[in-house]
Order: sequence, then C-alpha cells, then structure tokens
Amino acid sequence: MRHSFKIALTIFLLGLVGASVWGLFHLKPQENIQGLIPNVLREKVELFEHSPLNRKIFAVVVAPDEDTSREYAQELKNFLVQKELISVGFIPSPQIAQSLVKALPFHFAQQDQLALEEKITPGAIQKSIQEDYEKLVSFEGFLMKPLVQLDPLRFIDLMAHKLALLNPQTHSRYEDGFLTAQEGTVRVGIYEMVGAANFPYAQKMQRAFAEFSGKLPAGVQAFFLGGLRYTAENVTAIKHDLWKVGCLAFVSLALIFAIFLRDKQALLIYLLPVAVTPLAALITYTVFGRISGITLGFGSVVAGLSVDYAVYVFFALRAKKDLTVIRKHLRKHLCITFITSSLCFTALFISSVEVFHQIAVFAISGLLLSLLAALYIFPLYWTDLTPAKTPFLFHATRFYLTKKTAIITSILVVLLGICGLKYTHFSGDLQTLNTTSSQFTSQRNILQNVLNGTEQEQALVFVKGNTQEEALANNEQFAKQLSFPLATAVLFPSQSSVEKNLERWKSFWTFQKRADIQNNIQQEAQSLKIAPKAFTPFFDFLVDLAPQAAFDFSQIYNPIIALSNGTWAVVNVVPNTAEVDTAARRAKSILIAGSSLQRELLSAIKKEAAQIVCWALIWNLFMVSLMFRSIKKALLAFIPVVLAASFTFACFWIFKVEINLFVLIFLPFLIGLGIDYGVFQLIRAETDIQTQEAYPPQALWTAALSTLAGFGVLIFARHGVLFIIGLSSFLGVGSAALGAQWILPALIEENKIK
Repeated sequence: MRHSFKIALTIFLLGLVGASVWGLFHLKPQENIQGLIPNVLREKVELFEHSPLNRKIFAVVVAPDEDTSREYAQELKNFLVQKELISVGFIPSPQIAQSLVKALPFHFAQQDQLALEEKITPGAIQKSIQEDYEKLVSFEGFLMKPLVQLDPLRFIDLMAHKLALLNPQTHSRYEDGFLTAQEGTVRVGIYEMVGAANFPYAQKMQRAFAEFSGKLPAGVQAFFLGGLRYTAENVTAIKHDLWKVGCLAFVSLALIFAIFLRDKQALLIYLLPVAVTPLAALITYTVFGRISGITLGFGSVVAGLSVDYAVYVFFALRAKKDLTVIRKHLRKHLCITFITSSLCFTALFISSVEVFHQIAVFAISGLLLSLLAALYIFPLYWTDLTPAKTPFLFHATRFYLTKKTAIITSILVVLLGICGLKYTHFSGDLQTLNTTSSQFTSQRNILQNVLNGTEQEQALVFVKGNTQEEALANNEQFAKQLSFPLATAVLFPSQSSVEKNLERWKSFWTFQKRADIQNNIQQEAQSLKIAPKAFTPFFDFLVDLAPQAAFDFSQIYNPIIALSNGTWAVVNVVPNTAEVDTAARRAKSILIAGSSLQRELLSAIKKEAAQIVCWALIWNLFMVSLMFRSIKKALLAFIPVVLAASFTFACFWIFKVEINLFVLIFLPFLIGLGIDYGVFQLIRAETDIQTQEAYPPQALWTAALSTLAGFGVLIFARHGVLFIIGLSSFLGVGSAALGAQWILPALIEENKIK
C-alpha cells in the first residue's frame, strides 16, 4: 500500500512539474523601464514613454562614399516601408509653401507684425517683385508661378523662420530626407514605429535589418537605434544569461552532490529547483499578469535557497533520526528560517519598484513550496538512508577561532565595511540597468557623431493641462519665461492665441493699407509687363482666411500627447540650462534631463534601501527574539549578517565595483540567509549531544554551497543587473557561511558547542 502511494505521488509530482515547465517555456518576459525604477520617477518615465521621441527609429547607413550611402539609405527606407515596420511621416509636397503662407494669419505674433512692416515698404516691394519676375522667366518658372501669385512679398520667410525652430540642434546636413555626416558617407533616417514598442516588434525589426544587411556589398552596413534597440539588446542578453546561468547552476549543484552527498536518494534535493522554479514563476505571473526577465533570472535564488530545507532534513535523517523526532526538532527550525527569509523579501514591498514586488512573490512562493516538500514529501522517499563518512573537505568545519581572534577579526571586517559603505560608488545612471553588446556601443557612437552629442545637452519639458487647450495655454506661459523662442509655443498656439493672432492680422490689414500695397505692386508689375491680375490670389488671401488650407505642423512633429490619466501634455525639447530649469519650476512643469534624473534616482534608491534594510532588520530581530526568548541570542544570530554585509561592501570599495539599485534585492536576501545560518548554530549549541547529530556542520556548508551554486553563478551573467546580484550574493553568502561556521561559535559559550 505504501509503495503504491509513493508511485501515485511520484506520477502526480512529475505531471505537476512537467506542466509547470511547459507553462514556464510559454511565458514571455516583458521588460518595461517603469518596472525597474522607484515610484517617485515613474511619472517622468511614463511621460517620456508617451512622448513622440520615444517612438522614433534611427535607421543608419554607413558606406565608403556619398553616392553609395545615398543609394542604400533610400533602399533601406523603401524596404522598411514595404515590411510595414516604419512610417516615414511627413513627405513634402509642391503645395507645402502655399500652405505655409496661408498659415501665417493664425501664427501672426507681435514680432511678425514688425517684420511685415519692413516687407511692405515701397523699396521692399520693388525688390520683391523684381526677384519674382526673375523666377517667373526662369526654366522652373512654371513651378514657381502659384507661389509667386500667392506670396509676391515673400511672407513665407516669416513661416520658414518659425519652421526652422523644429530643426535638430546639429551641425550635420539635412539632405533628401536624411541627416548626413562625414562627407555624406553616413546617413540617418528618422522614422516612426508602426507597432508597439515591445520585444516581438524589436525582433521583427532585427530580422528585417539582418535580411537587408545580407544583401549589402562589402564596406556598407545598416543598423537601427532608439528605445526599441535597447529592448532588443536587454531581452536578448537576459535570455542568453538564463540558459547559461541555469546550466552552470545545474553543473555546480551536481558537483556538490558528487563531493558531499554521494547518495542517489539525495538527487531529490537537486530536482527540487526544477519543480519549484516554474511553479513560482507561474504564481508570480498570475499575481501580476506579467513577469520580468530579471525576475526569471532571479529564479536561481530559489535554485539555491530551495535546497536548504531539504539538505537539513536529509542530513538529519541520515543521522538515523526517526521521522517523528526530525519533524519535532526541525519543523520549528525550518519554519523560523522560512519566516525570517520571507520577512526579508516581504520588505521589498516597501520599495515602489514593481520588479522588486515580483521578486518578493517569486521568492516567497518558491521557499514555501520548498519547505512543504522538505517536511512532508521528501521524507517519504528517504526511509532507508545509510550514514556516510564525513568528506575530507568538511574536516575544516570542526575548526573554530578563539574568542579573542574572532572579536578582532570581526572588528576589522566591520571597519572595512564602514569604509566600503561610505566610499563605494553608487550609480544612479539608468544606463546601468541596460546591457548592450559591443557592436551596439560602436553603432551608437556613429549616431552620436551625426547628432554631435546633442542628446547629452538637451532636456525634455512636459507642460501639462487637464485639457489639450489648457496644456497649450500653459505651454505659452512657460515660453514667456524663456529668453529664446519655444518651437511648440510658436507653431502650436492655443485657441485663444490663434484668435488674438487673427485679430492682429485683421487690424494690421486696414482698407487703406491694402489699397496702398495693391497700388504699389501693380505699378511695379506693370513696369515689368506682368499682367495686373497676376497677384489677385495674394490680395484675396489678405482678407479671405481659410483655416483648412493652412499648413498643419503636426505632420512634421506632434508635441501634444494624451496621458493615461486623461490629462494632456506638450513636449518640448530644450537646452538643459538653469534658465530652463527655473522656468519649468515656475510653470509647474516636469523637466527630464539625464543629470537631474540620475540625482533623483540616486536619492530615491538610498531612501528606499534604508527603509527596506531597517524594516527587514526590525522584523527579523523581533521574530528571532520571540523564537529564542532572548534579545542576546537574537543579536548573536545577526553576527553572520553584519560580517557578510561588511565584507561585501569592503570588497565593493577595494575593487572599485560600481553598484546600482538592484543591490536592494541583495540586502534583504543577505539578511535572511545570514540569520538562517546564525539560527542553525544557536539551535545546535542549545541541543543535547544526541540531538546535535541532526545538525551536523556539513549540513550548513552543503546548504551554503548549494545557495552559491544556484545564486552566485549569476556572477557569470552578462546582463549588468543579474551580474551585480550574483556578485553581491557570491561575496555575501560566502562570508555569511564563514562567519557562522568559524566566528559565531567562538562568541557563543564554549560549553554550548559540542
């Protein structure tokens, strides 16, 4: 009967694991920068993601000569349009100049009135008509005729000046729809995305460029850049790391098994991560409706931590302890370690970073499943374990430092840790959250050379309003505080400003002024033998306003965005100067610039890190004190935590490691793990000699090495976020185990250590 139950249970568990693994492979990780930053900056990131700039694709062609670059830049543009991957946006037409002229009344500002006064003087009229005559008698005259008839006095100059405000601040030429540099050998097409800015769309773009590049001759290259490229680079790196880290974790765990466990029944321990990780991932996906690739990468935490409970039970049963005795002594120990670890991960909910919340749910789910398996499933299979000899490498675990040496060592490590905490460089650069290839870096440098580095000098200012009209009006108030003309305020006036401009236009063109100008134009035309009725469209235009015929500047660039909360904003690309910053504050607008964003991010990270660590320490101190009913013992359990944190930050400082916000994941993890090791040693010291057999030192070391195998292998990840987590864990877990095994026992009463 018992054998049949085990068979049925095995079939059920294998089916559950198989279904979970199948579900895991069908999960599509979603990377969103909003999920990686604190809430205080989320509004700014959301604004940027809604801005027109975020949907730009920079398609770059580099060739040996100007003609070749022109040819393939145009071919690339046509190829991407054919693939329905880009929208080329505004395409100039022969009627654009006429539309610009007809837009003047609606943009007729006070400074335009002064400029227009100079254009309608007799001398200016004479000069303009003579120039128009030369155009009309030229070879291209038949093309120029409609514009000359509509605008004989070159009012278009006023609109061209306004339109020039939209030009990018770069010294590169704009030719045939492309920015060109390096004597025309580099051409950049700026296009609009036609799909959602996600990884599937990025994959389509990558495949299209790979297909196009495969047909290029030697010496010619084509690539794309922009926010979409960052998505592609990050997800690709994470997917590659998941496979590499997973394989390394498996090999490392297998090596630990071969050296320290050497029992085929112990294989169940290392099958646990395979069972727990997919289930934890599916639980996390169910809770949030999505899952980050970084959260999946963090699954190696469970691969390491999930085996700890099973390791403790295995060593206890191998010491020939009855299952009832094991559960009596180990249940309390394992439950308290689960609670302390869970409390540390729960502290991540204090942070406003969504990925931290995902990681917390992922880790707690995985640990709970591991605890239940270790206490109630695995013992059913471990009914006849044979005691094994202690491996040679474990003989070192019987060595303890003297109390004096332990105290001196601890003080030195803590002092180094204080220096490390003070001098370690904490980066607030959002670029540290991205991992890109060396090819991407070289290609980005090519684009930046074309743009002349203006990306570092510019800032985005978002002027908000409850309605579109209010946002435009607020944008005009912002513009009034600047010493330079603001393109969006000039080209996208509010309705009230349009009405004022039209009223100014009508007031300017009095009946007498129109009559005088008509007389001057006709006299000059007559002297050049131009038909008197040639400029009738111009005279009609002065009084007959046609809004539908005016040029719509949003065809070129639409700065007005609708936000998810129902409000509106006007996006301005401006120089990142103190003047702009002051004006934005006064206008209650939101300024986004690289330098200020880094400062804000760094401040938010430090604040949240302090809160997470403080609450994790408080909750665990309370829980361990409650367990041992002693503050002194609880403080002793924290010694591995203090030593591990000090050693880790000391290494960061000494080896000049630049850390980022994802060290926040490591801190609560280290607290929980270090306390677990301390609790193990305290329980072992309190029990009698017979019960101590259930707590052999090799159990602690096997658990620690398994955690390093499952979590520390992230040190081999290429993605910067996963790497810093792995490095922190490698240093922290290793030093926590050393502190628990060689320093903590010396600080506990010697007669309690058997």
